[in-house]
Parts: sequence; structure tokens; C-alpha cells
Amino acid sequence: MYNGQKVRTDTKDDAGKQAEWNERFCLTQVDQQVVSGKRFVLEAFDHDVDSDDSLGKSKGISFVSLVEDEEEHMHDLKLYDGASKETGHLTIKTRLIVTPPEPEPNPQLNRNCILMLEIVDMSTF
Repeated sequence: MYNGQKVRTDTKDDAGKQAEWNERFCLTQVDQQVVSGKRFVLEAFDHDVDSDDSLGKSKGISFVSLVEDEEEHMHDLKLYDGASKETGHLTIKTRLIVTPPEPEPNPQLNRNCILMLEIVDMSTF
């Protein structure tokens, strides 16, 4: 969930324990996440006909750290089950894209900033 909306990748059928995504998402209104002190958390699921089973959830990355510059950054996130046992990892790339402001920007963070997120790959144990 991001800003009250479900953000989801395509299902990678028969990907096994080394799934590769190469999908991009643009997250808007990042300033609200920064100001509220939220963390960016990812969760991976095994898609089944009846239900989706959780493969693990990351502890999260501070949104403040994701918007500190406009460089591309790689993040290797560990995934954990509900009992805090490590279940795998997820590699993502992030890059802050600053768009021209309209109206004048908030001095703390331009409301038009977009955080580009690319999910590169994931593996489970």
C-alpha cells in the first residue's frame, strides 16, 4: 500500500526462488511521507489460485534517505516472516526525480517530486 493505494508488480509465473522483475513505479507526494516520518516497506507474495502467501516483508527504508539526492541508489533489503526470521532478500533501485514546481515549492520539499523505484530481483531461501 502506498498513499492508500495498492501498488503491485505483475505476477512472475514459475519464477522459482530467483524471480526477476525489472518493473518501475513512480511514487508521487513523497513530501508527505518524509514529513510524517514514514518508512518505505516492501512485501513479497507467492501468488496462488486461492490466496497469496507472504514470502516476507522488509523492515523499511526511511523516505528521508530515499530523497537526499538525485543519484540512483541500489538497496538490498532483507525479507522477514512474522516471527522475524529472514526469508530472503529483494534488490531495488531508487532515484529521486525533481519536476519543475507549480506553484512555488514548499521550502522543505517540492510537492512535485517523484521517487522512481525499480524492483530488480528477489530471492527466497
